[in-house]
Amino acid sequence: MANEQSQSSQTTPAAPFVHLHVHTEYSLIDGTIRTGQLVKKAKQWGHSAIAMTDSGNLFGAVEFYSKAKAEGIKAIIGSEIYFEGHKPTLELAEDEKLSFPTVGAFHLVLLCKDNQGYKNLCKIVSAGYTEGLNEVPIVKEAHLQKWQGHLIALSGDQRSELAFLIDQLRKIQPEGPLNLDSTHPEAQRVIQVIKAHIDAIHSYVGHGNYYLELIDNGLSGQRELMADTAAVAKYFKLPIVATADAHYVDPSFAKAQSVFVAIKAGITFKELRGRNKRARFHLLSNDEFLEVYKDYPEAIANTLTIADACNVSFEFGKYYLPKFPAPDGLDEASYLQKISKEMLEERLDALSKIYGPSFDDNRKNEYRQRLDYEVSVIQKMGFPGYFLIVQDFINWAKNNGIPVGPGRGSGAGSLVAYALRITDLDPLRFNLLFERFLNPERISMPDFDVDFCQDRRGEVIDYVTEKYGTEHVAQIATFGKMKAKLAVRDVARVMEISYGRADKIAKLIPAKVPNEKGEEVEATIPLAMKAEPRLVEEAEKDSTIKDILDITAQIEGLNRQTGTHAAGIVMSDGPMTEYLPVFTTTEGGLITQYEMKNAEKVGLVKFDFLGLKTLTVIEYALKLIKQAADPTFDIAAINLEDADVYKNIAEGHTTAVFQLEGDGMKQLVTKLKPNRFEDIIALVALFRPGPLGSGMVDDFVERKHGRQEIVYPL
Repeated sequence: MANEQSQSSQTTPAAPFVHLHVHTEYSLIDGTIRTGQLVKKAKQWGHSAIAMTDSGNLFGAVEFYSKAKAEGIKAIIGSEIYFEGHKPTLELAEDEKLSFPTVGAFHLVLLCKDNQGYKNLCKIVSAGYTEGLNEVPIVKEAHLQKWQGHLIALSGDQRSELAFLIDQLRKIQPEGPLNLDSTHPEAQRVIQVIKAHIDAIHSYVGHGNYYLELIDNGLSGQRELMADTAAVAKYFKLPIVATADAHYVDPSFAKAQSVFVAIKAGITFKELRGRNKRARFHLLSNDEFLEVYKDYPEAIANTLTIADACNVSFEFGKYYLPKFPAPDGLDEASYLQKISKEMLEERLDALSKIYGPSFDDNRKNEYRQRLDYEVSVIQKMGFPGYFLIVQDFINWAKNNGIPVGPGRGSGAGSLVAYALRITDLDPLRFNLLFERFLNPERISMPDFDVDFCQDRRGEVIDYVTEKYGTEHVAQIATFGKMKAKLAVRDVARVMEISYGRADKIAKLIPAKVPNEKGEEVEATIPLAMKAEPRLVEEAEKDSTIKDILDITAQIEGLNRQTGTHAAGIVMSDGPMTEYLPVFTTTEGGLITQYEMKNAEKVGLVKFDFLGLKTLTVIEYALKLIKQAADPTFDIAAINLEDADVYKNIAEGHTTAVFQLEGDGMKQLVTKLKPNRFEDIIALVALFRPGPLGSGMVDDFVERKHGRQEIVYPL
């Protein structure tokens, strides 16, 4: 690796600046730079560092950091926040007051200097949602006062508070260089406000950490604003810094970027380009950047000064579970051991009634020894709290009449889970391995998939939220992507192409296509054009269709909007914003700004609260059975070897039976004709693309019925 880096540094000279104002696809309204693209460009151009400053959020921070670190690039974590502004009170007559924007959403860029700065920024951007959500998440002055320091502020673009104040001053001084020594009474008042603004920002980030930003995207008035900003910086002895305010990766993306913005804004391409004909928002190359800002060498040099000052490092692999309130002064490890042993004995009593005399003390001791082993592993790996939390909300649900699934996935291999009623399947009866779930040689968080009655799942989430605190529990963000079919229709609408033409093209795009390895994957435009010749034909005979497909290929896969994970909840031992930023919607409740994998990376543990319709159906069936046939019926005590049940299954009567109800599965069921529970286990394991494609399913069926010899390789 060291040799590779030294060779790279010889071929790519170090760049004399760093990009500090960049919007990725996580700026959901107008950013289209993919984090991987951003990092690769930085490396290609010899940059030592690069910043991510998405609009009002930190959605992509961990993903960006991880990709940058993998390429040996320093990730500068930041955000362009929507700031209400300082709005100082001055003794002005009513008709002299400055007319601040009604939304109060000035742009201000904040960069994290260190890990404390990251924590501060997490809290600041989160508060924009939880306490200031309007059309955008507005950060209030009180938020910056509360979580101040360890940050660098850049004054922002034409929608910044400083730009607004300069514009107010320009209305008084429309001609010539900006005169900050003016004795004009109205000018003096505005200059006082500018000074108050600067003092306020300094109080948030500290003196020396506020840089006035020079930006030239080719927009009207930007060059004049740069000169005026430089004049303000000189007058108040503030440093200046050059940034590009990039929103797409290179000039070839300009049209696709405009279409993407128009899709989000619900307008046409023509309407948007009418406003931004001269705009350039791509990531400026080294030569372009140095040319654009050649008159401001200090501003170029300061990009490196800021980059050197920003040093955030994430620590992955630590977990921050809430502390389980163990009774009687016990710690979590001791309490887990205590209740596991007690509840196992209850299970053993129940198993004695099922298995009869054969379930003697020797057999029971096998369970006790297995339990001791599992508890010791759980304690060594530091996960007693996880098991206690899960058993607590599962048993609360069961005690409150909420149907809970018997357990599935690798968690069913844990005897501790069986003892604690997390699962209801005896792992020793079916030779299930605990190490498949938790393995001391492969450290990873345990993960129980827990099914609840679809109608009452929300009650369990409310229970844990109330128990551990609203600030300690959050749903997990997801990001909806621009999918090929829908994107084609969206692009066509923006380009004012008829729905009929667009729909015809969209319908030619297959749902799945083979990739380079021959694997079936979701269709992208390039793969679809390889798989469907009619798409190529349509593009060749109609340049408009080609244009639509080319633009769609550029924007497909980009983040379209946020959503929430269907089942995942994370819980933490401190307020959620100690570890990551959060956001909210109008429906309320915290949602992590990171998607599942990145939320787990920073130490939050996911708990799955799955809503399963089958459990709801079973609950209704149980009520009917108890009302009409047997008031004492206990589903936990049913015979897993009932011949009549297997006869029904073998005949394909599996509609509404979880995992056995699909048409393909019904065909396999009637071929295999299961007559024991192990056959059901085999069915679910076999009904997957690999086994089905390899022919082993047919072999299994033939061997089950004795028509083919069973061969044991080992």
